[in-house]
Amino acid sequence: MISRQGRPGADADPSRNMLMKKAQKSASAVTTSRGRSLPWPLFVVVLAAGALVAVTVLRILPGQPDTHATPNDDARRHFATASGGSGGVTADAVRLLERIATVAASKPTPTVHGDQYEYRVIKAAVASQVEGKSSIQLGKPRLRQMWLSVDGSRPGLMREPEVLADSEPLGPNLSPSMNQPTYRYLASLPTDPDTLLKKIHAETKGISPSADEGAFVAIGNVLQTLVPPKACAALYRAAAKIVGVTVKTDAVDAIGRRGVAVTYLQAGGERIEWIFDKDKLEFLGVRNVMTRNTPWGKAGQVTVATAMLTRMIVDKAGQVPHRSS
Repeated sequence: MISRQGRPGADADPSRNMLMKKAQKSASAVTTSRGRSLPWPLFVVVLAAGALVAVTVLRILPGQPDTHATPNDDARRHFATASGGSGGVTADAVRLLERIATVAASKPTPTVHGDQYEYRVIKAAVASQVEGKSSIQLGKPRLRQMWLSVDGSRPGLMREPEVLADSEPLGPNLSPSMNQPTYRYLASLPTDPDTLLKKIHAETKGISPSADEGAFVAIGNVLQTLVPPKACAALYRAAAKIVGVTVKTDAVDAIGRRGVAVTYLQAGGERIEWIFDKDKLEFLGVRNVMTRNTPWGKAGQVTVATAMLTRMIVDKAGQVPHRSS
């Protein structure tokens, strides 16, 4: 989670303290097979709640389901209608996501065996509040390599050279879901966008303030894995049905690559950005940006940024291919 070292006046906000304790307790559940807490989670997500900003794994900081429209929901619908959107989604977002889905579907489907691994390389930068300063600052991007069993049946492996001296074993994933998927799980997803969105809503119920926010966050997490082409296209088309999805014409990932972004404004006031190469329309990474001033940061402050470098299938945990694809 975001470091809260030296929080001036922290005790003055009981709600923040309560949420921080909840986040800290939840974060302790994210461990490797050796029982060591991960320096940052498998999926980097920012959830904003009042005076708390915490970076955590999607599945371990559940909120209460919101069955009623919030003022933020109404604002999204008004913006979408004014922008010419259909069903609460801007027309630009629908068009862009369909183009991205078409590109994703055109990719070759790899031949995958149950004893193989997804090899993933990512760089991520996370904001923290350091001692002596009231505002948060984005840290430098850190490299992480991961090998995850394609069907979840075998232990995985993680390397994070700047944090861990040795490779860290990861436990198997015997109950995959949208919140913690395997390649095989993703390959089994329905390809009809409406059916898929209903499934995502069901699996993420209660995690975010609204069903659509939970779906957008979950899909963004999945995009940071290796997704079979047909499933990937279906996820983009499902995202095109989420109320409040818009387009930002310029965004930057964790290593400075510029692209176009599909965005969603969270109830807590942070904007999630899925960043794509403007020409190839390939996924580059995710960024979360504050949209309003708070005691710990101003609007425009980036709280987390990722950059996907490699996603491919390999035969063994620890195997590093000569060439990335």
